[in-house]
Amino acid sequence: MNVDPTKETLRRDVQKRLARQDAFARQHAGLVIQDKVLMHAEFERAAVIGCYLALPAEVQTARLISRGQREGKEICVPAYDPAMRAYRFAVLPVNGTMTSGPMNIPEPATPEWVEVDALSLMIVPGVAFDRRGGRVGHGAGHYDRLIGSREQAGLVTCGLAYELQMFEQVPMEDTDQYLNFVVTEGGDGWIPGS
Repeated sequence: MNVDPTKETLRRDVQKRLARQDAFARQHAGLVIQDKVLMHAEFERAAVIGCYLALPAEVQTARLISRGQREGKEICVPAYDPAMRAYRFAVLPVNGTMTSGPMNIPEPATPEWVEVDALSLMIVPGVAFDRRGGRVGHGAGHYDRLIGSREQAGLVTCGLAYELQMFEQVPMEDTDQYLNFVVTEGGDGWIPGS
């Protein structure tokens, strides 16, 4: 895999910004972001939602997942499929057993696979974003492949970001996927992307 030095520089810059972020401010901003998602029509409309299980430096998603499950929405999370040698979405069981995946991220122990085209809304993490829906992830391309695998129109993609992760423009390559929206703690709500 070729690593774009511009993206690597951006990732290091954002890591430094996140490291300087006050823990209370991060928690508060994360709650504001989740509330904006919960109040948006796209969340209300969605019956099947793909959502990440957040790492400590990412915008947390526990409220989104909990509320979605309480409302009877099917919540799906990325899980590694060894047969496909790729990440796919699997139903997040309400009280099911979880295991640690290849990147030490929890995933369902016995995945019930869901195709990307079954999702109405995909909520994705990232390192850096722009107001056009551009996104720089952690560098492995897992979400770009998931978003790019859809065969049907209609999937709404949404990134969650702290304002300090927003840039005028992030570097995008041919394989990178633009998002429909990016939600931050600032402004009125969802920033429309592509």
